[in-house]
Amino acid sequence: MSGIVEKVKEFVANHKLPVAIGGGGLVFLILILIIVGNVSKNSRNNPVDSGVAGVLRVGIVTGKDQYSSRDGEAYVGIEPKIAQIAADLEEVALEITPYGSVEIGVSAMQSGTIDILMGRISNTDPAVKELAKSSAYGWSGLYFLAPRNDFTDSLSQMGGKQLGILTPVSVSAALIPYVEGMITVPYTDLSLMAQDLLQGKISLGVVGERDALNMVSESLQAQEILDGPLDQYVAVAPDSTIHLAAVNMAIGQYFDELAAQE
Repeated sequence: MSGIVEKVKEFVANHKLPVAIGGGGLVFLILILIIVGNVSKNSRNNPVDSGVAGVLRVGIVTGKDQYSSRDGEAYVGIEPKIAQIAADLEEVALEITPYGSVEIGVSAMQSGTIDILMGRISNTDPAVKELAKSSAYGWSGLYFLAPRNDFTDSLSQMGGKQLGILTPVSVSAALIPYVEGMITVPYTDLSLMAQDLLQGKISLGVVGERDALNMVSESLQAQEILDGPLDQYVAVAPDSTIHLAAVNMAIGQYFDELAAQE
């Protein structure tokens, strides 16, 4: 445990000015200090770096985009890269396990199967409300899911119609302009939402970017919502653990690398 704590201290020492921490800024620095402070204090009597010795076990909600995808047997994308940096910081091996949904991944984490869960998880997703969260490593707008050739990107002319809202984005969806004039229908099942769209039971569905991209087909399309709220993508853990501290450091290092490429 002391190894990663020393790395955090070194990281802070090497980033004397908040602006030097690419993409995270002062908020990221404060978050790292809080996590390390909690870890250092709690670990004296109640270690929080439990798990499998020598391995960082990361679950990733499956996707086929820049955040995470498969290249043969290898995982590639932003999330596997951050996970690998975190494992390198801890000086342990990385083990990645794919999951079909945030809920399944959270269940696996709570049972002790994995240490960290990633995968375009919104910081406002009700499924992770009680979990510890990393700093944000990605941002995206919400999307309307609609029948093919429906290019609606605003609710300004949709008052009184039925709007499906997928549970993971329900908090953010409340901030969509003109949503108060809609008849909202909650959905926990994306497939059921798609079915109801095609049958005309709802006019539009509100989903996150990952679900929008996964559902585009010959019969459905997705359109980013005009002036809609932004989803922030975070990693989650059962508590403010050593692993979460390493992930936050990895996110900072990832943004530093991006800044160096500009």
